[in-house]
Amino acid sequence: MAERLIPADELSISGKEAGCAEFIDRQLAGDFGRAATQYRLGRFIKGTPEQGPQSALTQAERYRQGLAALDTYCHAYFNVSFVQLDGEKQDVLLSQMETGKLDLGANVEVVPLFELILQNVHEGFLSDPVYGGQ
Repeated sequence: MAERLIPADELSISGKEAGCAEFIDRQLAGDFGRAATQYRLGRFIKGTPEQGPQSALTQAERYRQGLAALDTYCHAYFNVSFVQLDGEKQDVLLSQMETGKLDLGANVEVVPLFELILQNVHEGFLSDPVYGGQ
């Protein structure tokens, strides 16, 4: 996904080449992934878009659940996983996620998942190497 969200051009390397996936893996293994600084005890009600995702899931759980659902969808419709799709099909699926037109099941909020992934790819691309960025 990092390759599709930040493609290489004549001025820069791609998100994949910058190590965004490794950055995200490290973040998900720490406090960010465990949602250590978020309130997670109460009743969760779907809020307005301005309030952001309201979920008892940690970011790591949201990634695991969402990416598993995406791969299940890809296997059902294309007989391959997301990473095995060509770039054009990946772009279509990412666009559908961004606009909420991709149904990954009742347990996956697709737009917030896409926004989380995009934000984390941007963070990995722009982060100081001391924090795991390139």
